[in-house]
Amino acid sequence: MSRVLAGRYELGELIGRGGMASVYRARDRSLERDVAVKLISEGASKERFLVEARRTAQIRHPSVVEIFDVRPEIGTETAEGGDVFLVMPILEGESLHAKLEREERLAPEEAVAIGIEVCEALGAAHALGIVHRDIKPANLFVLAAGSPDHRRVKVLDFGVAKRVDGNTLQTEEGMLVGTMAYMAPEQIRGEPTDMRSDLYALGVVLFRCLSGALPFERGNAASMIHAHLNVAPPHLPATSATLARLDDVLQRMLAKDPVERPASAAAAGALLASALSGEVPRAASGATLPDIGALEPSDQPATIIEANAASARIDFEIDHRPVPATHVTPNLPVLRAYGMPPPQPIEPPARGFLEGISTEVSKRVAGYSALALVLYLIFFRVSVWLVVPLAGCAVLGLVAYLAGSRRR
Repeated sequence: MSRVLAGRYELGELIGRGGMASVYRARDRSLERDVAVKLISEGASKERFLVEARRTAQIRHPSVVEIFDVRPEIGTETAEGGDVFLVMPILEGESLHAKLEREERLAPEEAVAIGIEVCEALGAAHALGIVHRDIKPANLFVLAAGSPDHRRVKVLDFGVAKRVDGNTLQTEEGMLVGTMAYMAPEQIRGEPTDMRSDLYALGVVLFRCLSGALPFERGNAASMIHAHLNVAPPHLPATSATLARLDDVLQRMLAKDPVERPASAAAAGALLASALSGEVPRAASGATLPDIGALEPSDQPATIIEANAASARIDFEIDHRPVPATHVTPNLPVLRAYGMPPPQPIEPPARGFLEGISTEVSKRVAGYSALALVLYLIFFRVSVWLVVPLAGCAVLGLVAYLAGSRRR
């Protein structure tokens, strides 16, 4: 027999399950309509769950999922052992995560259309002082074609959202919330977050949609944290003028300093729309930004020269050197127009004698000298005349190797 919640919602098939709740297709017996019921999992935070319902219900926007009902009712105490759930409309389609798993990447037109609608939804939330703090493909639902309100996407899960005015439940100070691959640097550091943190996460999502990979894809959490905090975001492949324009926008959205990102979700949406159409967007001051596609040939968007992987040396030792940066020709007019400082030339550091020695040579000198010294001390009578030169060669080779490694 089907389970019925609150004497009204008859649960059907399981639609999805997350860490905090499960979502079921259900039948609303009172209004005779199909709905989605999000039922809290055992051991999950009831307070956080109800905060999600309260905050989501406050946001009135067609790209934010609507809340029909919540139990227990907002403002009442949760009965021990009682069902805690919220009721939403049935959404036909799939998550952006599932879509990207199947298609790998999206066409610029589709990615920008999704990005603009997410910006509109975030703008509505930000206007109420609500910062989502967990924008990622799994929390963006792509609607099936022909949706009733002609929208492409719905923003889900305001469970870790935060009110910047402090009027509602706040996360404990310094607590890390969100999903690491999409976290803004200030969010990782446990600093105060605002609307620009959501724009950073959306920039990561759009980069994933357009390139097929995350901008800071690393093998472990420590490397990913380091990349978010210290590594400049990579560029989209410059295969078209449209992607070059979108790359300029994403570089702004992925800026480490929130001040350098678009000032609002509306501004980010306008930049995305202008990049797709090729029209000249307008800066806040009223000055016009140049159309990248109309620049002189010498000012064309950055040309990215991929490293030749086949010519790279394979070394089976642990290599702590940074990955060589891809060579990029900066687009100075666009950098100036967007208020971004031009890159400063880097003077090559002065090299000493030891730094000029190849690390291959110094590594072998150090290794062979140390090996010869150990074998000599084990099998032969100790002689100062041989021990001192071998030890000196081993030490000098090691110092030269370390100096050469720092140079690289």
